[in-house]
Amino acid sequence: MKPLASVVCEAVVAGRAAGAEEWVREQIASQLTGGAELVDRFLSGTVKHASRRSEEVRATADFLASLGVPNEMTTASELTLRRLAVNGVQG
Repeated sequence: MKPLASVVCEAVVAGRAAGAEEWVREQIASQLTGGAELVDRFLSGTVKHASRRSEEVRATADFLASLGVPNEMTTASELTLRRLAVNGVQG
């Protein structure tokens, strides 16, 4: 769920930058069980816990690497969480 939350945060920031934040939020909410409340929870909870979660995701990437499993998405999620820890969902 942590990488999914990271992607949702990134998509909302992209929507905001493109002047279409509400549309992006609606599109995501329509696809997820939990709707708009889940999107809001992702946005607030991900930023609040981003620092700790980035460390957890880094550990996951390290474990995957030790197994010889590609982990590009996990590593990208870690970088996104680190950025969110510093900048929030402002971009």
